[in-house]
Amino acid sequence: MRRFWIVFPLALAVIAFAAGCGQKEDAAKEQAKTEAESAAGKAVAQAQDAAEQVEGKMQEAAAAAQGELQTVEGTIGCAHCTFHVADACAPAIKTADGTIYVIDAASQGYDKAMGDRFAGKQATVEGTVEDVNGTMILHAAKLDIH
Repeated sequence: MRRFWIVFPLALAVIAFAAGCGQKEDAAKEQAKTEAESAAGKAVAQAQDAAEQVEGKMQEAAAAAQGELQTVEGTIGCAHCTFHVADACAPAIKTADGTIYVIDAASQGYDKAMGDRFAGKQATVEGTVEDVNGTMILHAAKLDIH
């Protein structure tokens, strides 16, 4: 019986110690999880801020380009048949850097450009540029086909 009274408190001490260690491990895991979630949240917020800054700069650049008189040089072609950027046939200019500008129907020299759109000639157009849903529309004030 004496052994029981000696072993019993010892067993209780071991159980209490083991339970305490488990709680410490659980607390450490919870703290690590919280820190990881916090770091991930900060990284997401930083990425969103960077994306918003880039988008803002792109919008500023597009707004600056719109409305200003620009000179565009390139090869004339059909926006629909040649360049595949429009749903209907219209004259367009493809520049050396690959940008395609669709010439607006109200532009100066539109009829001549419409007639020459399959000739593959070089053209110089002076006018304003407008971005409409990702398509660059050129409102030509002066159109010269070489």
